[in-house]
Amino acid sequence: MSSRDGGRLQGRARMLSHSASWRVEATSEVDRLLTELASVPDGSDRTRVDQLLQEAKDLLTKGSSPIQWWTGQLVEHTWTKLFLAREILLLAQDDAAVRVQLPYLSTLIAPGDTTTAQVLTSYRTSTATMDRSLLRQVLARHHVATNIRHSAVRRLRNTIYLMTLLVAVVMGAIAAPVEPMLRLVMGIGALAGLATSVVTFATATAIPGPFSVVLPQALLKMTTGALTALLAVVLLVVGGFAELKTGSRGALAYAVIFGFSQQALTRLVDGRVKGLASP
Repeated sequence: MSSRDGGRLQGRARMLSHSASWRVEATSEVDRLLTELASVPDGSDRTRVDQLLQEAKDLLTKGSSPIQWWTGQLVEHTWTKLFLAREILLLAQDDAAVRVQLPYLSTLIAPGDTTTAQVLTSYRTSTATMDRSLLRQVLARHHVATNIRHSAVRRLRNTIYLMTLLVAVVMGAIAAPVEPMLRLVMGIGALAGLATSVVTFATATAIPGPFSVVLPQALLKMTTGALTALLAVVLLVVGGFAELKTGSRGALAYAVIFGFSQQALTRLVDGRVKGLASP
């Protein structure tokens, strides 16, 4: 591939950045790989990397259907090709280019793998011939773990959306026949639940990767807040601890309190998200 072709491909890759955030991130990776590929001599490895990058760019230009969004097919296939291109590129680059990457590769070694760690340390302190297969194995293991993590985040995102939909359907069925005061209680509970998401997101560690659970988490807290507020106020009214009438400050205050209390119900979800945010 000539330098002119590389520039043309880089230009096309940058044109893809108008799309969703994961596309922007993937496009940036295409740019980086193309820049590194420009210094690699012609050969089968270079041709294969070029092919993978072209396939990834073709995927980036495609629209995502609801099914593909749900299954993550487009996103995960694109990143798999970019990961594979990075691994093959490692085999094709000269020693100088690979040695620059050794500090980064050292951070990818699995905990407890002292043998591989010692080998990479020796590469960094000497001019010994490097075992490219070993280096690729380190990178490949990291990529496999990253793909597994992406899939786990996507499944969690989908599960949260399903939970939110279920609660929303229940709340919709309840809201239709009840009196306006109870609908107001549900609305205040939903706002209180949504407010708790601000604290959660402010203290949480962002999950790296193409999938986000921020929006589904917020929606779950909102719908759960409406549900807990409604149930609590109804129980308090039945028990004689509150009155349900227009403008009742007691009922509205309880709606706020129990809307916030949904945090106890959604804490398990927050814990799962926090776990996935950790490397």
